[in-house]
Amino acid sequence: MLSVGTLVAQAITFASFPLLTRVFSPAEFGAVAVVYMLSSLLAIIASGSAESAILVARSRRSAAHVIGWILHRSAVVLGAALLIACFAMMTIGGEWLDPAVRPWLPAVPAIAATTVVFNCYSEWSVRERQFGELARYRIVQSAAVAAFRSVLGLLSLPFNGLIAGEVIGKSLSALIGARSIYSANSRYFSAISLRRIRVERERFRKFPRYMMPDQLINTAGGTIHVPFIGAAFGSSELGFVSLTFSALYLPVTVVSTAIKDVFRQRAAVDYQLTGSCRAIYLKLLLPVTAMGVVGFGLLYWWSPWLFTFMFGSGWAPIGEYARILIPMFFMNFVSMSMGGVLVVTHRLGVSLGWQVANLGITLVALTTGVAYFRSIEATLWAFTVATAVSYGLYMVLSYYYAGKPISDDVSKVARA
Repeated sequence: MLSVGTLVAQAITFASFPLLTRVFSPAEFGAVAVVYMLSSLLAIIASGSAESAILVARSRRSAAHVIGWILHRSAVVLGAALLIACFAMMTIGGEWLDPAVRPWLPAVPAIAATTVVFNCYSEWSVRERQFGELARYRIVQSAAVAAFRSVLGLLSLPFNGLIAGEVIGKSLSALIGARSIYSANSRYFSAISLRRIRVERERFRKFPRYMMPDQLINTAGGTIHVPFIGAAFGSSELGFVSLTFSALYLPVTVVSTAIKDVFRQRAAVDYQLTGSCRAIYLKLLLPVTAMGVVGFGLLYWWSPWLFTFMFGSGWAPIGEYARILIPMFFMNFVSMSMGGVLVVTHRLGVSLGWQVANLGITLVALTTGVAYFRSIEATLWAFTVATAVSYGLYMVLSYYYAGKPISDDVSKVARA
C-alpha cells in the first residue's frame, strides 16, 4: 500500500512537470532549488533531527512527548528564523543574493515548518505501521503542491508561482496531517506535559547531538551542487540540473522510500530481539539491486528522447545531464532503500563520520569540475563518480553494523 501511495504521489508531481516547464523558466526552477536547499537545512536545525526518536520511543505516550518536544523546539527556532529572513530580505543587496530568491526568504521558515510536521507524521505512521495513512498523506501533499503550482502558473502572476505553490500546498497538507494524527491519538497528545517533555528530551538528548549534524551534512551533501552550479554556470543551468534531479529522484523516491520505511520497522524489531538485522538486509539487497539495474538501465537508454518529449525542446539538456547522473542515482537507490541501519543499531557516530566523508568527497569533486574543467558536464561527471563511491562505502558500513551486536555503552544509551 505504501509503495502504491508513494508511486501515485510522485506520479502526480512528475505529471505536473510538462505544464510547469512550459509556463515557468529554467531560472525560476533555479530559484526554487535555492529556497528548497535553505528550507531543508533550516528544518533540520529546527527539529534537531530528533524525529527518529519517535520510531524507537518505548511507548505511544513517550512518542507523543517526543513530538511535543520537537514542535516546541521548532517553533522557537523557526520564529527566530522568520525574523532574520524578513530583515535579510530588506537589507541584503543583489550582489550578495540572487534577486529572484531574496523576496522569498520568508518562505524558507514556512516550508521548513511543513517539513518538520511531515517528518513527525511520517515517523509516527511508520512506528504504528499505518502505511496506508502515510501513503494517502503523501498523495495529498503532492496533489496540493502540484495543483497550486499549476494554477498560479496558468494565471501568469508577476511572481514565482513555483515557490508560492510550494508554500501553500505544503502548508495545507501539513494542517491536514496534524489534525489527522491528533484526532486519532488525542488521549496521548492532550496529556502532554512540560515535565514529561523534559524527561523525553533528556532520554533522547544524543539524537540532536549526533543526528542534527549528520542530517545537516547529509542534506548539504545532497544539495551542495546548487550554490556551486548557480554561481559558476548561472541560474538557467541550475534550473536544468535541478529539474534533472527532480525527475531522477522519482524512481528513487517511489520505490526506495517505501522499501526503507518497511525495512526500518522490521530491522528495528529484529535488532532488538536478536542483536542483528543482517538477514533482512541481505534478503533485500539482491532484488533491490536487480530492480535498480533494470529501471535505471532503461532510463539511461530513453532519457534524451523521454525528457525532451515530456518537458519540451527548450529543456533538451536535461536528457544528457540525466545520463551523466544516472550511475549516482542507481547507487543512491540501492544504498538508501536499506538505509537506517546505522540509526537502528545506534551507530550515530559512524553515520556522522560517513556524512562528513561524503561531503568532503563531494566538495572536492565540485571544486575540481568548476575551477579546473570549467564545464557543466565535467562537473556533473565528477559529482557522479564521487557520490557513487561514497554510497558504496555506506553500503559496506550498513552491512557490517547490521550484524554487529550493540556494545555495552551504546546499550546504556539506548535504554536510557
